[in-house]
Amino acid sequence: MQDISKSVRARLVRRSLLPQILLRWYAIVGVYFGIIGIFGLLRLAGGNEPDLLHLGILRLRWYGVLIAGGVALASLLTVNLAERRGENSEHVWRLLPVVLVCSIVAARLWFVVFTWETYSQQPAKIIAIWEGGIAIQGGVLGGLVGGLLYARWVKIKAWRWADFIAPGLVLAQGIGRWGNFMNNEAYGSTTSLPWAIKIPCQFRTDGHPGTIDTRCTTPGQPGAEATFHPTFLYESLWDYGCFLVLLWFALHPGSSWLERKLGWRRKDGDLFLLYWVIYSAGRFFTEGLRTDSLTYAGLRTAQVTAVAAIVICGGWLIWRHRHNHKQAGTGEAEASPTPTI
Repeated sequence: MQDISKSVRARLVRRSLLPQILLRWYAIVGVYFGIIGIFGLLRLAGGNEPDLLHLGILRLRWYGVLIAGGVALASLLTVNLAERRGENSEHVWRLLPVVLVCSIVAARLWFVVFTWETYSQQPAKIIAIWEGGIAIQGGVLGGLVGGLLYARWVKIKAWRWADFIAPGLVLAQGIGRWGNFMNNEAYGSTTSLPWAIKIPCQFRTDGHPGTIDTRCTTPGQPGAEATFHPTFLYESLWDYGCFLVLLWFALHPGSSWLERKLGWRRKDGDLFLLYWVIYSAGRFFTEGLRTDSLTYAGLRTAQVTAVAAIVICGGWLIWRHRHNHKQAGTGEAEASPTPTI
């Protein structure tokens, strides 16, 4: 009995302290300095190697390791936030495979649809996901569909669980962007800024549909010594800031000065909508610098998706709180709905 009591106490302490520490000023400064420091060291190394381990036919790639690590951290954080609100955290581990499968399939389909000119000539390559070619926005939308299906099947509150997932989701995205760095991909246009990075010639974009020709051997294009915007770093830094904002709201439901000032009372789903607004603002900027954007009718699909997300989710967030400010003065703010979807 005493061991059980100690276990419960340890769990409660861990649950209450770890996320709070991440929001302390020294932790925030430390993480940001750590990110920039790691980038600086890797940049000085003079290039990146996509493979963490390569033994014969066995290849362990940095991209996969970083994605797996991001998913693991996101899952643990979701467990923490769910337990704080008195929910059964076992749903996280049951939901995870559903979301992952739907995310991977949707991310691949999104990429294939917007590069169909290439895959129409080689349809067998559509399933060759190990050769690269996924789109994170498609993956998030696919995961959303998977989450809704799971929520409907087991009858849990989808909006509520979306809020638990949102902070970890954007944290995982920020970690996953380092996989792009190790793959020497998703880089930006040429620049002479002090933090610009070199991209080895064999990894340069070649001008195929949706990309800009940055090959070393093409006349008039950047040479072997050219340097480029580290767009992965920009988005990683932005994603971590987005994570901190969402985590703050998640740990302080209804008590933040912003909510009091606006007269808003937190509703389930608000954090997930806020995630789309904040993340999309940063994605719009970084996408404008990239040399390998997916395009449709001359428009960068990621930027179009980002604008649509800001307008739809931002508008939805305002609309669902349209009565709160009037009711705040009378203390009659409507109760937070927790729909079962």
